[in-house]
Amino acid sequence: MLNIRKIVAALFVTALTVMAMSLVCVAAESDGYYIPNLPVWDGTIAESFAGGDGTKDNPYLISDGSHLALLAKRINDTVDDSDQTTEGEYYKLTNDIVLNDISDFDAWESTPPANKWTPGGGVVNYHIKGFAGYFDGNNYDVWGLYVNTNSGYNGLFGYVYNGQIKNLGLKYAYVSGKQTTAGLAGYVRAQSRAVYISGCDIENSVIYGSTTVGGLIGYVESYSKSVYIEKCANKSTSVNAKLNYAGGVVASVNAYGVVYKNDGKYAVEINNCTNNGTVVSKGKAAGGIFGSSKDFVTDMNGTTKIALLVKDCVNYGTVSASSYCGGIGGAIGPIDRADTGVVTDIINCHSENSTEIYGHSLSTTDTSTSKLSALADMLKPDFLKKNGVEAIKILGDSMTRGFVTAQDVIETLTAFTNGEGMDDFNLGNIDFDGDEDYDLADVNAFMSYLKNKGADNK
Repeated sequence: MLNIRKIVAALFVTALTVMAMSLVCVAAESDGYYIPNLPVWDGTIAESFAGGDGTKDNPYLISDGSHLALLAKRINDTVDDSDQTTEGEYYKLTNDIVLNDISDFDAWESTPPANKWTPGGGVVNYHIKGFAGYFDGNNYDVWGLYVNTNSGYNGLFGYVYNGQIKNLGLKYAYVSGKQTTAGLAGYVRAQSRAVYISGCDIENSVIYGSTTVGGLIGYVESYSKSVYIEKCANKSTSVNAKLNYAGGVVASVNAYGVVYKNDGKYAVEINNCTNNGTVVSKGKAAGGIFGSSKDFVTDMNGTTKIALLVKDCVNYGTVSASSYCGGIGGAIGPIDRADTGVVTDIINCHSENSTEIYGHSLSTTDTSTSKLSALADMLKPDFLKKNGVEAIKILGDSMTRGFVTAQDVIETLTAFTNGEGMDDFNLGNIDFDGDEDYDLADVNAFMSYLKNKGADNK
């Protein structure tokens, strides 16, 4: 049996993590322009990588801009959809990479830097050229990415096709193009293999595009396999769509897969992502996490299944659009007509700068918008003098501002741990939802347990 104080301690760590996330961008801004003590890319393309043979145990090593440019060239050398040049290959960064001197970053819109980046991947003559391997950023950053085109498929990667990218940061990136434009990848498609984009972030950057413009990813397409976007963040990056569909993390999510062939219940999952940037659509549909979703997933009998899951995501940024604007999502389903084939679940998400979780939906949408910390939401210090079980059944935010922040959690937990009568309230298992992990979903389950079951079933 686990004592309730242990649960409080675990949640206190979660609260500190959330608060730390909210302070990252402030610290970066106050530091000004920091440039790594590394050579700036000279614009050349290496003839070989820094090491490795491309296998899982011995990945190709990328140590400077010329090696990264070689990877982009390999992707763009693809001739046929079924024969991607990076299929199954492994790549790994060995340190930060500086593509351009960023000391004049604020002037890049009118005065380009020395090195213009050619995105790795796109669609040429109806043939997909995409990254189909495994890329490990190894928790390093790419600095000074500059893309300025009159076409689509823009980002560090223009097209990710069945590939996986993890633990990569982008800092001071300037990306401007037409449709499907973003910082990390313009277009992501899962067809023969599930796609994972995890642990990636973009910071102090600017993204411009005509339509389908995202902080990290432009267009996500689950064709017959699932796409998982996890623990990704937009940190003080502005996202600007001249027409429609802008998202702080992802611009547009589309699922065309068939459920019985799919990797899981959801065709696309966006989990534990945050936005602290400004998102603007001069036309329709803008969201702090995603701009729009259009999902058409059916089973063998033609019955629609849940297609998109957005869970445990937080928006701190400002979001605006001419219509269909939401703190988490912009437009769910086709804008001009109802479509019951579009099903989106939004669970345990929170937006500090918007009362609307999503801006528009003519379709089946299940939105569970429990606040950032459900346990903190249940507690008020004033009630801790009462019986402990009854006290934690009371709903409210300790700072009484209408929403829950990390400071609420800390205030509440401080009072909670100083309260009396808690030691006798024990819980059999901290993993309430049975996923062998402890996160906000367990806290939400804990809230439901206390609210619905009460002390009799403790």
